Amino acid sequence: MKKELIISTDHTLGGSPRLEGRRLDVRHVIWGITEFDHGDMQSYQDNFEVTTDEIRHAIMYCKDQICELQDVPQSCNGCSKRFRKDTETWEEYLKEMGGIENIETDGDPIITLGGDSILPGELEDHKKDFEGVNSWETARKLHLKLKDQLNLPASYEQIIDEIN
Repeated sequence: MKKELIISTDHTLGGSPRLEGRRLDVRHVIWGITEFDHGDMQSYQDNFEVTTDEIRHAIMYCKDQICELQDVPQSCNGCSKRFRKDTETWEEYLKEMGGIENIETDGDPIITLGGDSILPGELEDHKKDFEGVNSWETARKLHLKLKDQLNLPASYEQIIDEIN
């Protein structure tokens, strides 16, 4: 029987693929080894207690877009695949929240959402956060960069076969 280190269950993280026994979704691992502490993989491992095998599985799972093949209930938080599964578009979200208004204070542009919330920064950055990033593209780059260092196989299926 094949053992996977990445699982998806409806009752944890809304079904996002995650490390078995943990509440860390795959995208968090991808983010962690590229962004946390300036991309210091060892620092990420130490701070989040993630093993090298878990990192290997997360890279391969995301690179091969296994969430699409397994039709998991929900893609990872912050991934554009999650946005595609949600029904609300960016424009619908803005409308539901009461629309946006651009105002200037001391020469600095400020965006308000529905008159109640202030959105610092550029509206386009908020749209990117809402729609998510193509995490699998980052995972593909990580695969190329770390293939030798982490002894990564060509496919997720091969990494699963290693366990057995």
